[in-house]
Amino acid sequence: MQIKNFTLDILKRSSRSWTSTLVTSLDSMFDSFDAQITGGSSAGYIFPLQDFLFTFLSRALLNADPSAVPEIKKSGYIMLDKWLALQLLPTISINVLQPLEEIFLHSFSYPFWLVKSDYQKLANFVKTEAKETVQRAQTDFNLTEEEAVHNLLFILGFNAFGGFLIFFIRFSAVLEIRRAYMTNSGRK
Repeated sequence: MQIKNFTLDILKRSSRSWTSTLVTSLDSMFDSFDAQITGGSSAGYIFPLQDFLFTFLSRALLNADPSAVPEIKKSGYIMLDKWLALQLLPTISINVLQPLEEIFLHSFSYPFWLVKSDYQKLANFVKTEAKETVQRAQTDFNLTEEEAVHNLLFILGFNAFGGFLIFFIRFSAVLEIRRAYMTNSGRK
């Protein structure tokens, strides 16, 4: 119950800054697209989208700025991806040769040491840059620092980052299909 109340408190407190944080993070993402296009390369959207979501959610939910830690700014979203993949791989079908997939991917849990270094960097980021949020978890909700940090990463990763990413990818696919339909049907 403490973790649920803590999560709801985070959402309530952060709601005041969502719009301004969203606009700032989107501006940064669009600047990244512009730089890629101006540089002569095509602009992929998955990695900039992940970077945008990680930055936006870190600022909005944790009140932590990834740019304060250069390594987190550069690859925090990749670190979070690895941690999420390790958690989800045993449960998700990737549709390869079924008996091999079942034997090699779903029969055992993966060792934490595969992502321990990245997880520790993310945990340190949360401890140092989201100090106020971690302290509130300890004082107002009687969580230990370790529980607070782990649950903040869980909220950031599974509930927010993963969920928003899936939503935006599906939304962009819908827009692409709609645009192709309009172009092929002669409508603009």
